[in-house]
Amino acid sequence: MVRKNIRSYVLRVLDALNCFYSLRDLEKLLEVPFQNLWKYVNLLTVPEEKTAEKILRRIQELRLIEKAVDGLFEENSDDIWGVARNPGFLRLFSLVIEDFVQGMGVNTIVPMSEYAIPLASIVAMELDMEICPALQHSIKYEKEGFHVTHYVSRKTGEYCILAMPRKCLHKGVKALLLDIAVEELDRVAAIASTIRRARAEPYCLISIQSTREVYDQLKELGIQRIKVFRII
Repeated sequence: MVRKNIRSYVLRVLDALNCFYSLRDLEKLLEVPFQNLWKYVNLLTVPEEKTAEKILRRIQELRLIEKAVDGLFEENSDDIWGVARNPGFLRLFSLVIEDFVQGMGVNTIVPMSEYAIPLASIVAMELDMEICPALQHSIKYEKEGFHVTHYVSRKTGEYCILAMPRKCLHKGVKALLLDIAVEELDRVAAIASTIRRARAEPYCLISIQSTREVYDQLKELGIQRIKVFRII
């Protein structure tokens, strides 16, 4: 995947950061005049390429995105869904994913739970990718147009049925697995297995939150790249 023009990319970053920092704060932090920042976030003008590179470099040096996310987690320490619903976080989340998958050739997003579908939709629109949801269903036969996997959850002891549409899962698919909270290794394993059975590749995984126990075992599933914002 090729990154979009850095000038338009910086506009998206500034717009997202403005949800967490005032323009006056950004003026001091980025050493860019307030008037220019105001024009950028209101899409009245676009920075020159050298200016855009300087702004992006400064944002990275000061870790402004990471600090904004950390602050949001502190405010919502017991409410991961509050984080996932935050408009500013959703904008930052898509930007972080764009950086994360840069150069990987990922072309499909797999929301690993139905709760993650809205989040995946936002990211898919920004990155121009297809969505292939992993659904919890009582579908019994693969002839119904789904790849179906049966597994037992060691977390709950329940017998589970996972279904993924055949039309979006096939050879050539390189998948990004995405969720709000990854707390059950068996489900991730079932999703990865289903993707491979369709001759596709579960290449990378990103989640807002995961338990330490599950996070430490994710690499055993053969997923190449993993990013979790918060480990509990």
